[in-house]
Amino acid sequence: MNIHFTALQVEGEEKMIMENVLEGSWTFSLNVHPAESVRFEINRAYEIAGQSVTVLAVELSPLSVRLYCDGADAKALEQKLGLNLDQLDELPMYICGVKYQDGTVIEEEIYLGLSEGYGSGDYMKAARFSHVIEVEKAAALLVGEDRVEVSLQN
Repeated sequence: MNIHFTALQVEGEEKMIMENVLEGSWTFSLNVHPAESVRFEINRAYEIAGQSVTVLAVELSPLSVRLYCDGADAKALEQKLGLNLDQLDELPMYICGVKYQDGTVIEEEIYLGLSEGYGSGDYMKAARFSHVIEVEKAAALLVGEDRVEVSLQN
């Protein structure tokens, strides 16, 4: 991707009117390549917010994550906590970070949930990371207030 700039601008005295501070010609070339998501088949029960929830799979990319859980377990958690996703409530399965194989933890500074809900009987939560994640180093996904470590290793 090539980006070409011809001026550095600031907002002028009048709002919405831009003034040139510096004129020139600058080209920035960036190598952009897509990163494929890696899917980890988990099929293991974890205690999340005091309820057993079977995590079916995790799809991890450098910028996002999708957490797939058993729909009946998620519904049981929803009922136990008196929540209703149809009324814009949110299950407490926040993505708190990623733990690498060497023990390093990449913390989420701001939880950036994208979507959650039920489809084909399963529950799915998607979120965006505040840092770029090195997928090949990931050992666990940290989930919920208790920071449950959902293992990505077989």
